[in-house]
Amino acid sequence: MPRRWLFLVVFALVPPLASGATPARVYAAASLTLALTDAAERWRRAGHPAPVMVFAGSATLAKQLAAGAPADVFVSADATWMDELAARNR
Repeated sequence: MPRRWLFLVVFALVPPLASGATPARVYAAASLTLALTDAAERWRRAGHPAPVMVFAGSATLAKQLAAGAPADVFVSADATWMDELAARNR
């Protein structure tokens, strides 16, 4: 997926944060570090608060989110973990 599309997809998911001063909290697979860091910089240059980025393995992040870690966006490298969290209403 081109970086431009990744930027649009990830940060379009947080419209309530786009207008406020609260930075988005993004938990993302480590394999997406370069693309999402670039997307976050574009977001910041567009006048939005710089998002707080947390990168790690998808399983590690999913377990943290399941335990209640606060995040606005979860970008997993494995759809199974996203499905697992969705089933838990996380």
